[in-house]
Amino acid sequence: MESARFTSKDVGTQWTLQRDRRDARCALIRTAEGWEVRVIVSNRILRSDVCDRAEEAFALGSEWCRQMVDEGWSQVVPSSVPESSGLQARPRGRL
Repeated sequence: MESARFTSKDVGTQWTLQRDRRDARCALIRTAEGWEVRVIVSNRILRSDVCDRAEEAFALGSEWCRQMVDEGWSQVVPSSVPESSGLQARPRGRL
């Protein structure tokens, strides 16, 4: 019987940072070896490591984010409603 071949899969972005008109993102990649954490800047892998468990990968990504913020990067927070959706976010009023 032939075994199924496992391919790596980018399962999402943990965070996005900006500095000097450059974007950095932390990609979480599921591989046969475990969870690969990558910091990608300008389409180049700046940093990468593999963790056995998802919890370890998230912790490592969070640590790398803290280090980059300490080096002057700023966290990018996406809006709650994508502009391309045609919907408008409701302004928040005071309670």
